[in-house]
Amino acid sequence: MRSLSLANDRGLKRILDIMEQCSERVDVKLMSIVLYGARAKGDNTSQSVYEFLILSNNDTSLDKFILFISVVH
Repeated sequence: MRSLSLANDRGLKRILDIMEQCSERVDVKLMSIVLYGARAKGDNTSQSVYEFLILSNNDTSLDKFILFISVVH
């Protein structure tokens, strides 16, 4: 039941689209994006933030990953 509400979360879809576009722009290969925290558990309020764990390919340099995070942010 919870997966249905995440599937319909327009904000989440938009954030994931932005991350994908930014990763392509700075050539960072993302392996996984994990949503955690209140939104993942379904305990969110209107003030809850989206919290992500982002895993990149082992070949991604730290400088390139920092660039990706700065572009996304």
